[in-house]
Amino acid sequence: MKHRQFRRILSLACAVCLLLTLGACSPVDSFLGLFGGRWVDDKPYETYKLSKYVTPGDYKGVAAALDPLTEESITAEAKLFFYDYGIPMDVADDPGKTEAAEGDAVLFSFEGWAEGIPEDVLENMKSDPDMHYTLILGSGAFIAAYENEEGVEERPSFEDQMIGQPRNQKFDVDVIFPDNYGAPGEPEAELNGKPVTFKCEIFKIGEEIVTDERVQMLTGGQLETAEEFLEFVENRLVSMNQQNAFIAAYENAEFTGKFPSREKKYWDEQLQQDALRQGISDVDEYVYMSTQGQYTGTAEDYRDDQIRREMFAYAIAFSEDLNATDEQVQELLDEIRTMYGLTDTDGELFSEYGGKGRILRSLVLENVAQFLAENAAPMR
Repeated sequence: MKHRQFRRILSLACAVCLLLTLGACSPVDSFLGLFGGRWVDDKPYETYKLSKYVTPGDYKGVAAALDPLTEESITAEAKLFFYDYGIPMDVADDPGKTEAAEGDAVLFSFEGWAEGIPEDVLENMKSDPDMHYTLILGSGAFIAAYENEEGVEERPSFEDQMIGQPRNQKFDVDVIFPDNYGAPGEPEAELNGKPVTFKCEIFKIGEEIVTDERVQMLTGGQLETAEEFLEFVENRLVSMNQQNAFIAAYENAEFTGKFPSREKKYWDEQLQQDALRQGISDVDEYVYMSTQGQYTGTAEDYRDDQIRREMFAYAIAFSEDLNATDEQVQELLDEIRTMYGLTDTDGELFSEYGGKGRILRSLVLENVAQFLAENAAPMR
């Protein structure tokens, strides 16, 4: 199924992107575009005498920030996606609930009106007629109760006024916006301290749920079902755990300060080429921009950081025999073909992405990240 390829490639991209670049990168670029194509065997890390460069230190049982992979944690993470992208979740309507109560999720419509408020501000006070809006009563997400200077409540909160309302019946919610709702100069400042009436109607009362329709809205059709989306979210949590475990173990490593000369040459050339492709002549500037400002050092410092991470990962791969297998390579190539609708042969894909050695190195790093997460201790 196509979502499995999407999830697999995203997982590998996330791991390699964080382990080596600590910046934003696209999936294909991050998992195939960061490595030199000089290695052709299945153990690229054996090219170096790793003890010249790194002592890994303790990497098993290291305390790391790990999210539990439970139904509850996966659902909570899924909800964050909807909230972050402004797509309301659906509500599983409970026929046993005749009216909204605190703690219920409600699917409802709203439209605000107030005299003297500009039309463009009022336009932003309407729910989407195609999706409506989902709100958990008691969450405090909507307008709070308004209190005067003496601390006396002059108007109940938006959510309090929804409690006790039945389905499919229009009702008004009268609120007063906070005095500091909008910053000076912003359109929302027109609402500061103003009374506003919202015309509302509740359609469903129950619990928030992930539905196929809302998943398609959220992903633009890239994922089609709730099952696919929840599997995607679970895979993302797995990747985050691997990243956090890698970072925690990496902090215990010691480095000699020496680096393989061909690695320095490769990274210098790679960064210069990447910068030029983006039309940037200053490599330091490119590093800053490509990491979205997360890295403020020089390109040379950045290069050395990447090499340290590589040497650390390869030292663990050597000790734990985490070499990539031909089966892993074949699986990844097949997934690339399926995802992008390609008919390229294995050889053509190797050529396009810089050789088999480049892919092998990325897979070794994925294996190391997975190993560290499996052997990490949850942070208390």
